[in-house]
Amino acid sequence: MSFSLAGLDVWSVMKLTPTHVSRWDELHTVQSDYRILVSRSNRRPPAQLYVFKVGQEIPQFSVPLAKGDEEPVLELQAVLQQIYKRGRYYLAVNYTQPPQLPLSEADMTWANELLQQVGVRS
Repeated sequence: MSFSLAGLDVWSVMKLTPTHVSRWDELHTVQSDYRILVSRSNRRPPAQLYVFKVGQEIPQFSVPLAKGDEEPVLELQAVLQQIYKRGRYYLAVNYTQPPQLPLSEADMTWANELLQQVGVRS
């Protein structure tokens, strides 16, 4: 299977380089909203693909480093929550308006319920 992202054929690049690849993209070959692809340079072509939907937490995954180094587990959900809170992005987003990117009906219901729970939408 070959993934093409913004004109970049990821598999071709991975074959030519000794680098690790971690991507958080919207690949359209697997049924989910978001995907994280982790490919270790010393184990190609196999790779790990983590998939998740809008209402799910982002899965934790190990980040490849230099050969022999212990791979830390990245808790991306916690990182993004801290950035959101510390950056005070909640002040910049008008949650009374519908999202700029369309959501499915089920995801919109989930988002409305979540925003009602935290008190930014009635």
